[in-house]
Amino acid sequence: MAFERRRQQGIALIAVIWTLVLLAVLASSFTRSTRSANYLARNHVANAQARALADAGIHRAVAALYERDPERQLAMDGTEYRLELDDGAVRFRLEDETGKIDLNRSPASMLAALFEAAGLDTEAAVGLADAVADYRDRDQDRRPHGAEAAEYRAAGLGRGPRNDRFSTIEEIRDVLGVSSELYRLVKPAITVYGWGRRVNRARSPELVLRALLADEAAAAVLDARQGTVRTLDTDDGDGAQAGDDDEPDVRTRRQTARGAITIVAVAHSKRGGVFVREAIVRLGNRREQGAIGMPFQVLAWREGLAEEAVGDASSRD
Repeated sequence: MAFERRRQQGIALIAVIWTLVLLAVLASSFTRSTRSANYLARNHVANAQARALADAGIHRAVAALYERDPERQLAMDGTEYRLELDDGAVRFRLEDETGKIDLNRSPASMLAALFEAAGLDTEAAVGLADAVADYRDRDQDRRPHGAEAAEYRAAGLGRGPRNDRFSTIEEIRDVLGVSSELYRLVKPAITVYGWGRRVNRARSPELVLRALLADEAAAAVLDARQGTVRTLDTDDGDGAQAGDDDEPDVRTRRQTARGAITIVAVAHSKRGGVFVREAIVRLGNRREQGAIGMPFQVLAWREGLAEEAVGDASSRD
């Protein structure tokens, strides 16, 4: 009888121990789950703050395009600006699309010079320039070093050239012979919103200058630019005040920005979030935009590449 009682007590003790183990496992699992949820929530908030900061940088840059005072206007040649805000910091740059090489209207010789400046040898650069020209023209006649449908089929591609204008710069990746690395190199130097055969060299990025100018001349232009990041006050260059009808001064717009502007903003929130916003805008007025009367038109609004954030972080070290 005593043995049976001790046996039952032992079984009860084991059951209690296993119950405690199970409760400990459940508590540990609940704690980990709660920590993960909190971590995800903090990341979500941090990234949302970074997104808002990047968008604020874009709008701050757009406002600067209406600045009347030449001393307070921001450069549109890729110069970087830094803006400190309560929840973090944002760095942004403005790139005038008229300073880039237009994929649709630039001559093949200009495209070849760009590809050669990006590292291709002369023969490969000329061939790729002809391939770009064949891609955008509407005929089936192959240029001396270009590529039409037969060359795309021979390369094992199930498509040929578009035989129409480029609608975005990303389409150049569909041109036979354009590698991912080459696209990464030439992306800052090409546009579909340019002046055609003309390039505004005063606002050209470095690669365009090296393609179109002698080394000494390109170096002189680059040396004349502001080489360091300029930190802006929150009230620095707030932009021109609108008139009674909230319509921007069109004369001022033409003095500062004559075409499309690319703005790249890289934001870092104080909680550790990072976000890159890339926008292409064109300033306008009511006569240009219709009854809506928007001060600017957004041609592209997208999340930028992660490499922008990496480059920005390394430049701050």
